[in-house]
Amino acid sequence: MKRALILAVLAFMFAGQISLPAAAAEGSNLASMAGTWSGEGFVRQRSFDEKQRVKCKIRVTLAGADRTKINGRCATAARSHKVAMEITTSGSGNRVSSVGSVSGSAQPFVFNGRRNRTGFTLYLAEPIKQNGRTITSRTSILLPDRATLSISQIVQDMVTGQKIDAMRITLTR
Repeated sequence: MKRALILAVLAFMFAGQISLPAAAAEGSNLASMAGTWSGEGFVRQRSFDEKQRVKCKIRVTLAGADRTKINGRCATAARSHKVAMEITTSGSGNRVSSVGSVSGSAQPFVFNGRRNRTGFTLYLAEPIKQNGRTITSRTSILLPDRATLSISQIVQDMVTGQKIDAMRITLTR
């Protein structure tokens, strides 16, 4: 799940580009996200484990009017992972899909989401198995200005209904 959490971080860092607050929405939102972002916060290695500090540094490049590519690295004290993701917008930017990978992962992670009034919400496309649990996640991002992204994720056990605050990260240019 750590890999899914890191990909969710990336997805929201850069899918958020299509949901800037109205004051920041002038011009090309995709273009406004291009560049280097870094920040820190916490992540749970495996959804329901203890919190660990995480740091991320990501480079965003445009791959067309409706696509963005992300490459970078996120690390806890225990591990560091290369991350890669491509995010595609559709439906006037209201719908987003993304596919990403993390070093050491055998399968890509797929997310679907929607823009809302103040930010963006992204969901794992299908529940995943982790430590005997079937889990899903909801990640949210707030964009208070063009220089800051605030990301949070809630993970839910599909069998027990248990929810946990799995990630909170703040990134800046």
